[in-house]
Amino acid sequence: MNNSGLDYSLEKVQLDTVTANRNTRNLVSGLYDVNWMHTSKEREQVLLPIRISLFKQLTGWRLMMLSKGSQQTFDSLTNVADIKQLVGRQGTTGPTTRS
Repeated sequence: MNNSGLDYSLEKVQLDTVTANRNTRNLVSGLYDVNWMHTSKEREQVLLPIRISLFKQLTGWRLMMLSKGSQQTFDSLTNVADIKQLVGRQGTTGPTTRS
């Protein structure tokens, strides 16, 4: 408000986790006005992008997350064969996937 000279208010809206396509529909329908999400050509045909880098260009970086209690398993890895026995997963709603 200080920099824009406009009055505004923020309202927390509690929603279940939704896909980018669902977020697009929610924006189009007016359920909410602003949402942070990755862009695509299709989304930019129906929505107005506001190009602000929230993560300072680090979006494409990957961070490995472990489930609680599994640190000991990773501490004991000593070679590639050990790592190949593990199962990994990448989320399905990131910027490099279609959602």
